[in-house]
Amino acid sequence: VYNIEKITNQITNLNDAHNYDQSIVLLEEIIDNNNSSSYDKYQAYLLKYYTYKRLYNYYEAQNNLDLALKEGIKR
Repeated sequence: VYNIEKITNQITNLNDAHNYDQSIVLLEEIIDNNNSSSYDKYQAYLLKYYTYKRLYNYYEAQNNLDLALKEGIKR
């Protein structure tokens, strides 16, 4: 189980520093971890959505929002 508040702050700080690649890698680690709960994955996809939105990559943003919805429904 991840500390989502801490991860959200970390991702926000990385994105504010324009370290988007690092944000995405960190979030992918959570998503790809078999021990991550649906809630953890939901939060990771949502944070990836915000990251891609900041990059004006609306295709990837929408894709991650859809994936967040799928994980959120599992909960």
